[in-house]
Amino acid sequence: MKKRGLILLLLLPLFLAGCESVRVNYVGDSFAPTTEIGIFFSKSDIGKPYTIMGRAIGSISDLDETKTLQEHMVQEAKAHGADAILIENMDKRITGEYVDWGGAGTYYGPGGRRYPYGIAGGTSVRDYRQDIEITAVFLKYKTE
Repeated sequence: MKKRGLILLLLLPLFLAGCESVRVNYVGDSFAPTTEIGIFFSKSDIGKPYTIMGRAIGSISDLDETKTLQEHMVQEAKAHGADAILIENMDKRITGEYVDWGGAGTYYGPGGRRYPYGIAGGTSVRDYRQDIEITAVFLKYKTE
């Protein structure tokens, strides 16, 4: 029983790390936090003089909603004191692959020999894990 508890305790950090699929990395200047920010997809839409205060790259598993990533980017921008975000690019990138063996169980062949599914007569499916990645610029409006 102690061995099972120890194994579960060791696996817990791996499970918890897998739960957080949103990552935002920021490099740049920081100012007093802001409460409202603008989100732009084109420089021509900004309409106010601004300075670039930093850049951010955010990523999320392609199984999750991109809106969640946008919300995390907004929170990061507010925390660093940005007045606006200019979304520059959105892309998918392959982060890994896995093979899923079809079937589960045992096939009994001639002479009673055991063959697990996926090895003898089974099928496999190769699939890829992908992340959606957004690159953005955090902006600070110029004061006159």
